[in-house]
Amino acid sequence: KEHRGSFKLSYYNEYKSYLRKMKVAVILCDGNEKWIDVIDNICQSTLNINGDINLIYFKSYDGEIPTLDCLKGFKGLVVMGSKHSVNEELPWMLALEKLISSLDQSINVMGLCFGHQLICKAFGSKIGKTEHGFIFGSANIKFDMDAIPKSIKEVLKPHISDDKLTLKLLESHGDQVVEPGPGIVTIASSQSCKHEFMLIKNHILTMQGHPDLTKDLMMTKIWPAILNRGLVKEDDRQKMESEMDGVESGVCRVIMKQFLEHCTEN
Repeated sequence: KEHRGSFKLSYYNEYKSYLRKMKVAVILCDGNEKWIDVIDNICQSTLNINGDINLIYFKSYDGEIPTLDCLKGFKGLVVMGSKHSVNEELPWMLALEKLISSLDQSINVMGLCFGHQLICKAFGSKIGKTEHGFIFGSANIKFDMDAIPKSIKEVLKPHISDDKLTLKLLESHGDQVVEPGPGIVTIASSQSCKHEFMLIKNHILTMQGHPDLTKDLMMTKIWPAILNRGLVKEDDRQKMESEMDGVESGVCRVIMKQFLEHCTEN
């Protein structure tokens, strides 16, 4: 009896701890089998770096689009990457755009790569092909401190400041934002992409790069597919792999967590 009571108390304490954790909706946008066995680890290592966030997954590609009522009590929402182009305008993409454009400032929103493009498109941005062909490897991203509101500068500190303006991230994309919609602010750019980081209404932060991936995942999950499609050449493999050394994914993940936790200022 004493053992059963201890078990119940332990379970109750765990449940209370679960309820206290910040809830973040993770919108999955790619149902390809190659990601099934690794997607939870990717999301946990990217978004739940301190183990204090509850990640709730929605398979948007299967029509799992959360409603506004469903998202009550959530602090954040993150739209992940995809093999798709947002310009395909599949029904689930349009439904996701409608949801994103309806969210108020009570929930902080982030988008990575495809998610970055879809969110920006939901607010009137034009998405098109890159000027430099398919981008695969890394990019040195430079932030424009003059374009960043004071409240967001506090979120970026100490990782991005007047003394440290650049961030090196992994990149893999053929599309990108080519014309931002009204009210969307570009806060960082690179040589290959003019609109790397975008800010919308101070509670939506999107990025073209992949802080969620690693060099190994890039080469084992993405490289074979884009090589088969003729988007890259085998002769470039060593050069592209070397470009991925020294990326600052860990720094970006800390920034992402700080953004999800921050209190939005109107």
